[in-house]
This record gives sequence, C-alpha cells and structure tokens, in this order.
Amino acid sequence: MRTMFKTLAVSTLAAAPLLFLASPAHAFTNVSLRNGTLTINAGNAADNITIGRSGSFVTIANTNDSLIPSAPCTTFGRQVRCPAASVQRLSINAGGGSDFISNTTDLPATVSLGAGFDTYNGGSGVDTVIGGTGQDTMNGNGGNDVLDGGPDAGDRANGGGGTDTCRAESRVACER
Repeated sequence: MRTMFKTLAVSTLAAAPLLFLASPAHAFTNVSLRNGTLTINAGNAADNITIGRSGSFVTIANTNDSLIPSAPCTTFGRQVRCPAASVQRLSINAGGGSDFISNTTDLPATVSLGAGFDTYNGGSGVDTVIGGTGQDTMNGNGGNDVLDGGPDAGDRANGGGGTDTCRAESRVACER
C-alpha cells in the first residue's frame, strides 16, 4: 500500500509541470487614448477584438482576454469605452497568437497582426495592415487600404471598396 502511494505521489509531481505548460496563454489587452490615437496593444493570446461605436463612445471588446484601460477610457461591463469625440485614428497591435480583429468604425486604422494565423476585417475608413508570420486574411472593406501579408506565403487580401494596394498570395478587389 505504501509503495502505491509513493508511486502516485511521484507521478503527480512529475505531471504537475505538464499541466502548467498545457494551460492557455493569458495576457492583457491595454487600451489608451493620447493625442487622438486610440491604441490597442494585445498580448500573445489568441485575441477576439471588436472595435465599434456606441453613442458617443468608441467601444473595444476582447472576448478572449482582459482589457486594461487608461484614462480617459473606462471599463463598462466587459468592454472599454473611450470618448468618440477625442478619437481620430486607431493603432492596433495584435501581438502573437491567432487573432480575429473586427473594426466596424469609419476611423483610419494602422494594424500590426504579429505572428499567427490572423484575420482582420476593416471598417469604412483607410486601413493600413501589416501581417506577420503565419497565414493572414485581411479584408479592407471601405477606404483606400494598404494590405500587406508580411514575410511568408499563404496570405489573403480583399481590398473591398476604394482603391486598394495589396501584397498577398491571394488578392481580390486590389487595384494595385
């Protein structure tokens, strides 16, 4: 009986580091507003970020991560709200992980997708999107967008409306 407990204890201790390694990545998504630029900096998790407008606010949600706002942005439920009158442009850094980002605003956006199999759906404003390693899907939608899949193969770009510049292996509605 004592040998069985020793074996169980040693097995449990040996497996504990594996549980730590298998746990999901968790990082924070920081949101700040300075000089008209709303900046969203995500960590190395698989993010699901949505940027939209609600009344007099620009709202940010990330269903896969915790949001950390800096004033004048505030937490409102599971979202961050920033005063829309102060926001002139978006700057989004997705970090690592396979991310999904949806921008439903008319604000111009500069986006860095980082490493991972990322998807970006742009708003009606001008989007400048730079992919990282991994196969990225970039949908500019409206505006004169620049969609650059990054250094590797397998990227897809759909410029949508406007006069769009695309660098990707698969290109749709890209005039340049």
